[in-house]
Amino acid sequence: MEAQADQRRIWELELQQARYEAGLAERRYAACDPDNRLIAAQLEKGWEAALQRVRQCEQRLQSFDQVQAHVVVPDLTGLANDLSAAWEAPGVTMRTRQQLLRTLVKDIVADIDDATREVVLTIH
Repeated sequence: MEAQADQRRIWELELQQARYEAGLAERRYAACDPDNRLIAAQLEKGWEAALQRVRQCEQRLQSFDQVQAHVVVPDLTGLANDLSAAWEAPGVTMRTRQQLLRTLVKDIVADIDDATREVVLTIH
């Protein structure tokens, strides 16, 4: 989820930059002497390219939002109540069990008890 938020922020900043550049290109075109047709034509092309980039950025951000609206986050709350049934269900492979553990375990802390010479594991 955090990666998607970061990606969206990057695209928002890119859109902001594209809008700034389009506004700058518009101001340059407006400030150009109309009698100087060669320069005016070149500035107009630059402005059109900047506007096209703004449209592309807006479309990319809009399509990203549409995809994110359809992403379904699985509800694993019921799984905790019946973990043994999910673990021992017919057809469950070892790979599926590994994925299940990776989903449920946040981290493992190992501590060595010198007095008893034992390793104590705490699983979060």
